[in-house]
Amino acid sequence: MTSYFLFIKTERTKIQAENPSASVTDITKMCGQRWREMDATGKQEYEKQAADDKLRYAKELQEWQEAHPDEVAAMEAQAGQTKRGKKRAKKTAGGPKRATTAYFFYTNAIRPQVKEQHPDMKVTEMAKVMGSKWKELSADEKQKYVDMAAEDKARYQREKAAWDLEHPDQAKPAPKKRATKAAAAPAPDDSSDSDDVSVGGDSDDDSE
Repeated sequence: MTSYFLFIKTERTKIQAENPSASVTDITKMCGQRWREMDATGKQEYEKQAADDKLRYAKELQEWQEAHPDEVAAMEAQAGQTKRGKKRAKKTAGGPKRATTAYFFYTNAIRPQVKEQHPDMKVTEMAKVMGSKWKELSADEKQKYVDMAAEDKARYQREKAAWDLEHPDQAKPAPKKRATKAAAAPAPDDSSDSDDVSVGGDSDDDSE
């Protein structure tokens, strides 16, 4: 959480009490104005809280990842960044950014709003809230993010193709098919004379 959001968290209640008829938009504007008018010394307290909160977030995220390896793997697979993909990325350093899924476009869009509404919420709880919101969306509401994902996938494919042409030594080679040895044709019988075989199927007696 940023220092500004921490400031809003403590200041919103005061402003609401002072302006009971003010709308959410008006209160947000008032918070912004008070923040801009605050000197560096006043902001320092919130900046320290923000730094502490950043450390708390990193620690909780690491603990959650260690406790939920299967979910982490699933999320990485969704983002196209499985462990195999990460190893591949090291080999192709500097390659194009992988395509983002519709779900991740959605979570990136609503995460700031969820943080503002639930400033004390843990990373794990926030992930559940966003996942629940995604499930509640209708197909029409999801279409915007589906289109964004399709466009980003096309972008990635174009950039990847161009990158592979510029870096043929790092491009993933096509899998080689193992050649199958053809079965040996049966050897002709040396004891028989090929001239003795007639197309018409006549017997050897006809030559006498």
